[in-house]
Amino acid sequence: MNKKIIALLIALAIGLTFGLTFLTNSTGSISQPSFPDGEPESNYNAELTALSAEEAHARGATVKILTPSGGHGSGTLYNYQGNLVVFTAKHVIEGPGIYWLVDEWGEERPAIAIYLDEKYDFAILKISKKFTKTKPWRLRIPLYDIRDHIDKGLIFSGYPSSLPMLTNRGSVAGFKDNALIMHSATWMGSSGSNVFDNSGNFIGILYAISVGSFYGMPTLMEDVVWVTPYYLLNWKVIKKTIKEKG
Repeated sequence: MNKKIIALLIALAIGLTFGLTFLTNSTGSISQPSFPDGEPESNYNAELTALSAEEAHARGATVKILTPSGGHGSGTLYNYQGNLVVFTAKHVIEGPGIYWLVDEWGEERPAIAIYLDEKYDFAILKISKKFTKTKPWRLRIPLYDIRDHIDKGLIFSGYPSSLPMLTNRGSVAGFKDNALIMHSATWMGSSGSNVFDNSGNFIGILYAISVGSFYGMPTLMEDVVWVTPYYLLNWKVIKKTIKEKG
């Protein structure tokens, strides 16, 4: 074998060994890097510099919805017609009653369900007291038809599993039975996340991920995400309900 190739392979092996030694501790688990001067401070605003102002504000209005059974979902807080309401998925809401909303800073507010749409898996909660830090987002419906914009960029925030709030980007992948299919990634707990375009327009409510089949075994397709789009919702009834129960 060529001497240069042998030398290159030896150097590569040494580099990999060094790299693995650095990354793993004696138990074989991944180690965190150490900082001689202590952990670097994180700047919340700096972390959002990759987002547009509209995206950052929409993200900031995301809340976790706790259910009586011990589960949770996600939603977005709006100031709609002078009322503080949260849009989420119907299956997150187990029925009429009181639910607790938790914002990113751990502050809690009670909320009541005022609108339940079984057909399109959509629900509205109402709260009567503002959060200290979390500010409601303004509801804006796009002036264009999202069905004409395959591959358009989308963004949503939610609380998957036991993780803190996460923000994911995605894109319009297609449509089936009038539902929007988004190419992104999500998990249980993100149900009810509000999906926006890059200008902060409300596109819909995240309600499911696809289940496929692999050699006859059910397989979750967590990058195929289903969204109830804005054009399926009955805005006339929604507006009337919020006005009557506000």
